[in-house]
Amino acid sequence: MPEDLNAYKLISELKKNHESSVIACNRCGFCVSYCPTYNFTGSESHSPRGRNQIFRAIMDGKVPDPASAREIIDTCLLCGECTTICFAEVPTAHLMIQARDYLNRAGKPNFWMKFAFNILLPNPLFLYWILKISFIGKSLGFSWLLRKTGILKRFFPGIEAADILVNKVSIRFLQDRPEAQRFLERSFRKEETEYFEAQHRFSQMTKQAKRIPDKLKEKIAVRPSRPRVAVLPVCGSQYLRPSIGLSTIKILEKLRIEFIIPETTCCGLPAASYGALDAVRKIASANIERMERGRFETILTDDSSCTAHFKDYHKFFQDDPIMYEKAYTISQKVREMSSFFIQFGILDLLKKTKWTGGSVAYHDPCKAQYGQKITQPPRQILAGVPGLQLVPIADSDQCCGGGGTYCLVHPSMSQGVLDAKIKNIAKTKCQTVVTSSASCLTQIEFGLREKYPNIKIFHLSEFIANLL
Repeated sequence: MPEDLNAYKLISELKKNHESSVIACNRCGFCVSYCPTYNFTGSESHSPRGRNQIFRAIMDGKVPDPASAREIIDTCLLCGECTTICFAEVPTAHLMIQARDYLNRAGKPNFWMKFAFNILLPNPLFLYWILKISFIGKSLGFSWLLRKTGILKRFFPGIEAADILVNKVSIRFLQDRPEAQRFLERSFRKEETEYFEAQHRFSQMTKQAKRIPDKLKEKIAVRPSRPRVAVLPVCGSQYLRPSIGLSTIKILEKLRIEFIIPETTCCGLPAASYGALDAVRKIASANIERMERGRFETILTDDSSCTAHFKDYHKFFQDDPIMYEKAYTISQKVREMSSFFIQFGILDLLKKTKWTGGSVAYHDPCKAQYGQKITQPPRQILAGVPGLQLVPIADSDQCCGGGGTYCLVHPSMSQGVLDAKIKNIAKTKCQTVVTSSASCLTQIEFGLREKYPNIKIFHLSEFIANLL
């Protein structure tokens, strides 16, 4: 297809699907002061209003080189706060994802992006071993050596930023731990296989009139049932900080919830953040198929960002009615972890505990407060701990600047947003910070490390599990 014809086709698709959302912005500017990137830069182009107008100009063909607007479009944190306070509820974060998709399709394919989103993330085994080798290298000091020699900065600046951001890693992932292995889907498959093999042996011995051992009778007396609750192993609690996943398992066991950890891959949120929407649909389709096979009644994750993305799966299949219905059905089963804990009695368990570690502050991940409108359940849990004083963070509605891998690609912007968050946390004089997203946890922990090392930060699951 000729280049100009391809560009015309892409622009036509944009106008058809998103023009009505863009023109809903009446440029009142009410959103500007709430935007974390505007507050850092003071630049109108880095505000929601500015970004929407840039996108509108691209649609109208008023930007001769759309790629020149990439920096403005790519630096949106996708936090969603602007939509929450916008009178017209203009979905700026969603529009910026669409704009990134357009720029990706209109420009030259990025090799590393294609590798990450089309090969690495959709293949759990490949992702497992890539991260395992990388974490072993970091543990042995190889990444530190490459950083000190300047090799990482010159050839892999994103990896260098990640090496600085993440202080410690574990080379034993969640699925490597005995506490988690018995809940893995393969463990349930093994149990089912043993049942059917025992049933076959029973049938053969009955036909041959042989004495049937009591152990064999016991084996087929009750067919193993598959739990109807799925706990999805998201990347943060599976690889980056397995203690989160182990803590979630401990809490669910204390609540006597029967569950299974199904075989899934990354939820696809990183691909969505970069506007790689074809990859998002590929990953989502695979996960939806796995969830359908399990026939789960409830689907849980212990990361607010991933939970919000799973709930939004259907939004990526607007042009595919069949997949849209499947994705929507799955999204309705996805539950936010803190509200699920409350429903099944966590407050009763916490009444028997006691906190003596000083005041605690809670940080709201953007995908929880804006993506799911959830702010009170985590605070209700913390307030239910005897002896715990919960202190508010000033401007708690503001993003921490993590944004998944945003902090690796836009370190200056991310650091500026983070500095404001860390200052507000320090003003509370708290001893502990709690949050419910691995990305936020890693970002804030990085910010506290140098200036306020005495302030500890935990994932909500970790904090609860340590009390039980």
